[in-house]
Amino acid sequence: MTAVLDTSVIVAAFERRESPSRRAVSELFEPGGDGAALSVLTVAELLRGAAGDAGLAERYESFIAACAVHDVTEPQARTAAALAGAADARDIPSRQRPGLIDAAVAALSLALGARVLTRDTGFYALPGIRVTVLPEADS
Repeated sequence: MTAVLDTSVIVAAFERRESPSRRAVSELFEPGGDGAALSVLTVAELLRGAAGDAGLAERYESFIAACAVHDVTEPQARTAAALAGAADARDIPSRQRPGLIDAAVAALSLALGARVLTRDTGFYALPGIRVTVLPEADS
């Protein structure tokens, strides 16, 4: 099953030589791997984060080219708004709630029938999302 990648797991995979994020992302691209999907919003976050670092931007561009990149459709935007609203209604401190971009990533995962691969525990606040939260390092 395809995994929709959140920005946090991609950044961690690029920052650390050995990490759960790097291994999980690498496995998606191995023969027989499930492949990876990205929201166009994740692409924007990655490239914004690489601003001023041409080498990192080039590595991100190569990675993006290997993924299935999906636009945000109107139905997904509506789902994202509903997911974010449901998370906002929960008794969770605001800093732990997912933002609208995370909700859009989650909406893409629902549309694809995929899981979200992330390092952000805020995805747990989004109802109905299959999510795998990776640790920063091996325990």
